[in-house]
Amino acid sequence: MNKLILFFFTLFLLIQNEARSAQRIKEFQQFPFVGVVKYNNGPVCTGFLIKHGVLATAKHCFSHHDIDELNFESHRLKLIFPKKNGSIDFHNITVEKEQILKLVLDSGSNDLAYIIYKREKTLNEIKLPSFEVNLEEEILDETDIFRIGFPMGENHVFDKVLTKDCQFTGKTDFFRPTITDPGYDGLLYDTDCPAWFGDSGGPIFENNEETKKMTIHGVLTHTFEVNFAGEIEESSKETDSIGEYVKTSNFSPFRLADDFQNTLDEEEKLFQERSPRPSTVDPEEKGELAELTPPLKKEVQVSVKEETLTSPQSVISRILQLLLKIIKLLLGLI
Repeated sequence: MNKLILFFFTLFLLIQNEARSAQRIKEFQQFPFVGVVKYNNGPVCTGFLIKHGVLATAKHCFSHHDIDELNFESHRLKLIFPKKNGSIDFHNITVEKEQILKLVLDSGSNDLAYIIYKREKTLNEIKLPSFEVNLEEEILDETDIFRIGFPMGENHVFDKVLTKDCQFTGKTDFFRPTITDPGYDGLLYDTDCPAWFGDSGGPIFENNEETKKMTIHGVLTHTFEVNFAGEIEESSKETDSIGEYVKTSNFSPFRLADDFQNTLDEEEKLFQERSPRPSTVDPEEKGELAELTPPLKKEVQVSVKEETLTSPQSVISRILQLLLKIIKLLLGLI
């Protein structure tokens, strides 16, 4: 009897774990604000819009290739947002060349980077969902999360992939330097989300039941499943219908960002320099004012004309009154 109970209990745990195990699926329609960051023919990562004009991604996508703010060449960068079927093809929104304004590698101990671009390029093309960025709160153990990215598959065909049913494991650690990787200074948060090369820089989401908004905790960075040389452990690799992946990944939290708000403010300043702030009058009020404007203009014009005509008459009248007073004074003297 005890063995039977143990059997069913074990079976229950297996079924539960299977139901909760993270999985990757291709995503075609949602998350249009998540795209590919491509620098020349080298670094390829995932990035996402924090707001129109600012894209967030992973710092190591540039720093590991000795690219920083000083030697960054904007004409080599492309931000690609698949528009039609979730993969990079001819149906893309591409931000490039003179539309790219600046690369910002966050000065804090983290793996965060931002790209400032001309927001006009995506403002009316990509719809941003309602989300909030966690800049202060510590993420709780076993928090349910999900992520979006563009892992490099066979022949470097990029598909937007949603990884769901993940959790923050509660483990935090530093990714220390190895033979093939310079590592990171900041604290990284471990998850059981599978990921692969190309996913770096993608957003880590949590659905907030209280606010009914998505919370973005950070950007996907790496995996702790590496050997002394910095190479991914073979035992942690698996393959699904999408391709090869490593079973765990970590992320760099926005909570450790130093330059997040300054970057948003700088983008706003650059935008205002290009496009001075328009009138804040409500469109409906603006329409009503437009209807009232013609007669108001006429009234103003009429009043000006009347003042112009009456002013000489007033002067003449005053002169005549003065002459009359002088004549009366002279007559009195006589």
